[in-house]
Amino acid sequence: MPVWYELAHEWIEAGELVMLGITQEQHPERCLLFAQWQGFAFPILWDPFNLTGSKAVPNFIAIDEHGIVRSTRPNAQSFVTDFLEREFDAPGREEVDLATGACSFQDLHNRPDAVSALAQKQRLADAVEELEERAYQEPENAVAAFRAGVARRMRYDSELAQPDDFQAAVDHWARALAIDPNQYIWRRRIQQYGPRMDKPYPFYTWVDTARAEIAARGETPVELVAELTPAELAEPAQPKRRPTEAAAVELTEPDPAGKIVRDEAGLIGVETAVAFDSSGAGETASVHVALRPDATRDAHWNHEAGPTVELWVDAPSPQRLDVAPRADVPTSEELKTLSFEVTLPEGEDELVLPGYALYYVCEGAEGTCLYLRQDFEVVVARP
Repeated sequence: MPVWYELAHEWIEAGELVMLGITQEQHPERCLLFAQWQGFAFPILWDPFNLTGSKAVPNFIAIDEHGIVRSTRPNAQSFVTDFLEREFDAPGREEVDLATGACSFQDLHNRPDAVSALAQKQRLADAVEELEERAYQEPENAVAAFRAGVARRMRYDSELAQPDDFQAAVDHWARALAIDPNQYIWRRRIQQYGPRMDKPYPFYTWVDTARAEIAARGETPVELVAELTPAELAEPAQPKRRPTEAAAVELTEPDPAGKIVRDEAGLIGVETAVAFDSSGAGETASVHVALRPDATRDAHWNHEAGPTVELWVDAPSPQRLDVAPRADVPTSEELKTLSFEVTLPEGEDELVLPGYALYYVCEGAEGTCLYLRQDFEVVVARP
């Protein structure tokens, strides 16, 4: 897109060309942050449900001054002479068939009422239910499965989030791709959260650079609704041979005797999701562990006592992860997500990983800040 914008921005500024973008991103503000960073000055529409039916991106469509599509694969090198500098004749009536419905989305199956309902937050739960019902009623409908996953992830990023929303979204996307493995829009959605060996390229490693450069210009970067998970920031990696026990790295367990007081009040909710590679046949999965403060209890993180969160997971290779405290505020309420990769033991289709989280949390504005522990299990099962 930067190449095309550099090519066309003078024509746009002169009022001789209109550029319109459509993004299939799950999170539209990430696209807006990229556009802000690059200085794009054209509208960008959001199509998370892929109503356009695109199988891959980017797609470029050239529409002339009469509203006629002249090219669906314009060449950047000849675009000026082939399109911008060319004046097209007005079409005769016989050339325009307004009854075809090519862009009308008359097929209600491809645009269920639940899609528009998502614009109203209070109807989000109903929309999820409607889209999932369609997906379950039509188990071979890949589009329905994909859109059910989109709705689930939308709810996960809202205050209406349910603990299983993220995992359900991944499961729906995996089922959609299994039905239609040539749909790269869906494949990328899975790879976004999946293991490094399945990533074709880094997805969001540009974000920190974009934020810094935007701030250096004196602007305020677009705020992300859902902060990036470690898996989304991971670099691609080549498949590795299964590690041997001798090669495993020894880590020190933070609370081996289990002496830290348990979070019996449930101030923090622990949610897990597992994403295998997009082929569905691999042995390595990306495991996501999210910790969400209970808003009804006014629970919030305390950043003044050490690592905000520490995570220990017993796995074939044990995992110890942590979230550094924030320096800009003493307390906060955001979702914290950690992720790691695990490989199923040879010949096994399921692995149960016991683990626990340690965290500094406070309840209420005047509440005591405590250091608590919460135990959990992650089931890593081949889809």
